Amino acid sequence: MIAFHILVLWLSMFNASFTSSLEIPAHQQFYLGGGHTFSFKATAKNTGSVPVTILLYLPNNAEKELTILEPGQEAKAEAPDGATMVFRNTTEKNARVKVKADERAFSLPMYYKTEAEYRKP
Repeated sequence: MIAFHILVLWLSMFNASFTSSLEIPAHQQFYLGGGHTFSFKATAKNTGSVPVTILLYLPNNAEKELTILEPGQEAKAEAPDGATMVFRNTTEKNARVKVKADERAFSLPMYYKTEAEYRKP
């Protein structure tokens, strides 16, 4: 996980956006953002063999499902101020998603949680 953050910091010196190929373990989810004072945009492509749900956890504690990415599908999403973009894998296999986010994503928290920890960040 530390190597991932170092890579993101290194890339931020050279790019106006950030791209990451995520592997989300079975019954886990990846969190991007939360508590920030700006919006950000991201494009996600499911490069794996299982569906991935993309949702937002909003500052008012609401949860909003944006889409379910089937294998091979791509979607664009925007997270408003303070929201957390979540990539959820509810299957028994690891999921793979390529995420490209705008330059503001470099300063956002990024982490994984297990299915037992699914609630708010």
